[in-house]
Amino acid sequence: MKMFASVSRISLRVLAVLFSVVALAAVFTGAASADLAACASATGGVSGTGPGQNIKGTIGVTNYDIWAGVIYVDLTGTPDDVQAFCIDLAHHINIGDCFNTGAALTGDLAKTIYYYPPDKTQSNDENAARQAVVWHFSDGFVPTTPAAVVTRYNAILTDLAAQPAPPSSHPPTLTVNPASATKYIYGSQTFTFTLLQDGSPMVGQTITLSLTGVGSLNASSIVTDANGEATVTVTSNEVGVSNVLGSFAYTLPKGTQFNPVIADKQKLVLGETTTGNVTQDPSVQWQKPTAITLSAFNVKIKNKSVQANWKTANEAAVTGFNVWRRVGKGEWKKLNADTLSPTNAGAMHGGKYHFNDKTVKSGKTYWYKIEIVGVNGTLEWSEAKRVVFQ
Repeated sequence: MKMFASVSRISLRVLAVLFSVVALAAVFTGAASADLAACASATGGVSGTGPGQNIKGTIGVTNYDIWAGVIYVDLTGTPDDVQAFCIDLAHHINIGDCFNTGAALTGDLAKTIYYYPPDKTQSNDENAARQAVVWHFSDGFVPTTPAAVVTRYNAILTDLAAQPAPPSSHPPTLTVNPASATKYIYGSQTFTFTLLQDGSPMVGQTITLSLTGVGSLNASSIVTDANGEATVTVTSNEVGVSNVLGSFAYTLPKGTQFNPVIADKQKLVLGETTTGNVTQDPSVQWQKPTAITLSAFNVKIKNKSVQANWKTANEAAVTGFNVWRRVGKGEWKKLNADTLSPTNAGAMHGGKYHFNDKTVKSGKTYWYKIEIVGVNGTLEWSEAKRVVFQ
């Protein structure tokens, strides 16, 4: 932030132009806790300054005598101030100025803020040198005094040249497929969440899950695979809506630009780690099956057995089948030891089935019926079919 500038051996005309620039220079005044009521609708506002000092330097042939150091920013809705540096020396800045979040930093500026952020625990010299490096990349500034700041400035530039690029400071994206679905009760619905950053999968990350409404989840959290994908399954035996919330908490490295609400103000570069959440909220509408589950049933003599044949219209709520038989006017008994599995469980279309009863005897009259089983027990019975085995 510019306090004043001076140029040696210049004409009066140039000096007049320079004075107009000086008039824009900001001198931080007032208490460290400023009245930022005017910034309530913005991302935040400048609340004060931290460690730093006046330094001298040049941009081209222009000499500058400026204050360099930590700027405190009060983010709207957060209890603690965050730390920033400033860029754009052609403008000024004051306590109470309001700012909104801008683009993530790139290139050398991003690298500087990532490895050498404003740090109120460091000395005045250190923070002044770090701010000078920021101005070097944003404005072409080169410090000339004090010697301790210049030495540290050069050391930081040398170190930055050897450092790799910082991690991305772009928030991740979370998508889900499908966004909504309609299912029959006793069925299931699977949702696939995909987590990406800069278009690339985020692998091994935990997405937390919660559910409101009817039904239940098969997990309270899921972990992304090599494609950045993770799935969760929802089931319900009640009519209603299952609302799922998938949430991923992220941390972004230092390096976000803050733009002034009013023109002719300097920009800020945020030197704090950013955290946040990305969410998706798919839903399932659960309905009772509207079609008759059993669409056909008959029995017939085949070779030395009686064959029961049936067909289903849908199996959205079906978990299995049982075949029952009565001899004459006797009691009904189940023929299959284990419940027969459906071929299309949970689907809105059906299948075809047959069961051979090889325990029949000649001259006997047999009755057969099919029990259709759901999660909570019997869903439907077929009518009884009669056959006389000869």
